[in-house]
Amino acid sequence: MLHQNRVRQFPRLAWGFLGRRCFVMVAGVMIGSPSLAGLKDYTLYERLDGWLIERQTTVDGVHRCRALMPSGGAWFSANIHLDQNDRLIVPAGVQSDVDQEAVGRVRLALQRCRSNGFVLETE
Repeated sequence: MLHQNRVRQFPRLAWGFLGRRCFVMVAGVMIGSPSLAGLKDYTLYERLDGWLIERQTTVDGVHRCRALMPSGGAWFSANIHLDQNDRLIVPAGVQSDVDQEAVGRVRLALQRCRSNGFVLETE
């Protein structure tokens, strides 16, 4: 029988080893995950002449950029866009007059997007 003033303690060896291991695992998940935030999705980089330019940054720090004229459809099947070599792609069945001067400006914006790490908003 235990006295009222005495508290039973768990063995230190079992709790210490398991407790530290659990703490490290939980801390690793909680701290490690936010560092990968935003690396899977494309985010808006710039709007230019009706085009959207989006950028994704990989874990390696490489910027992937893409440009499209939004039409409400899926990325490849319904939107006019530039491919990875900056060639204009107009999907079958989509009719649009594309301004070649605007496409040139979009290509320059894609080069900027791929080359720099920071975007400073100016108005």
